[in-house]
Amino acid sequence: MDNVRHLLHGIDVLAMSWLGPVFFVTLGTKMVFVGNMEMVGNSIRQVVCMFFGMIFMQFTSASFAARYVPGGFNFVESVMIGLGMMGRAELAFVVLDIAYVQNGLIDQEAFFVLMFTCFLLNIVTPMLIMKWKPYYEGEKAMQFIMKGEKQKGG
Repeated sequence: MDNVRHLLHGIDVLAMSWLGPVFFVTLGTKMVFVGNMEMVGNSIRQVVCMFFGMIFMQFTSASFAARYVPGGFNFVESVMIGLGMMGRAELAFVVLDIAYVQNGLIDQEAFFVLMFTCFLLNIVTPMLIMKWKPYYEGEKAMQFIMKGEKQKGG
């Protein structure tokens, strides 16, 4: 059993320290901005709209699912799950690699919009989780929403 654990640890180290970063760096090198600043400028509005739309939809769908599954979570826990699921862009990066780099299914502007939106989601997710953490840990209470619900840890 120790050999299996040692092997799994080695695979994790390889994936997280070598293969993962190499994949994301090579994918990032596919974005060529030199000479395409006009395309970047024209895409900013689309990025902003998609970013806020994705925040709303990913948060809402994940938090509602967590709240209303049988044996679901309370409000505070559901919000934390909703916030945590917003940063799940790793699979989106893989799909973008397949669609743009490998098969040319989307154009460069669509690739930029989707890539930058996923990047922004990965930046904002930890910040929102840190803002929600005091409510999750019970250090702050939300009386207007929490009526009748017991907060986690308190």
